[in-house]
Amino acid sequence: FPVTIPRQHTTTTHNDSTQRQHHIRNTQHKQQHGNTQQQHTTTTHTRHDSDPQKLKAFKENYPTDKILKASATDIPAPDKSYDLCILSAVSHHLDASELECALNEISRVLRPAGQFLFLDALLNNKNLAGRILWAVDRGKFPRSLGELKSQIEKKFLIRHSKFWKVFHEYVLFLCIKNPPKNL
Repeated sequence: FPVTIPRQHTTTTHNDSTQRQHHIRNTQHKQQHGNTQQQHTTTTHTRHDSDPQKLKAFKENYPTDKILKASATDIPAPDKSYDLCILSAVSHHLDASELECALNEISRVLRPAGQFLFLDALLNNKNLAGRILWAVDRGKFPRSLGELKSQIEKKFLIRHSKFWKVFHEYVLFLCIKNPPKNL
């Protein structure tokens, strides 16, 4: 599954039922050493989460990284500030309006050439193990592949997709922003 990361990138990840966001700022700069050039990478993580306990645990595991209380529906970042955004295992915790808001926010903060990774379990009523898991999951808004694809394609072009099954069926989409429509 090819994922290209631009030279300077920021990653936003929304994980789990707490709508965690994980921002990675990666900037590369070149230093001259005689006639050779070396690249140095600086990475900073910022975790956004609506659950203070999750933020505390993240900070304990990653003490040099930044934490902010926020949700996937209100990303505290300027327009066009990220090269990569990841929404992982969150959509089934968002109702239809919240999912639309989260996708709009990701589209807003993603740079024109940026990429969006989407990962979540799928609703398939023919999958008995999946139905049992959905019955006990805290997320109350599972969606079928068709529903998710339809929502995502309003803002993004799906370039690659992967599907697999453990107990749930899962989908991973690699997307880019839809080009602006000419009026």
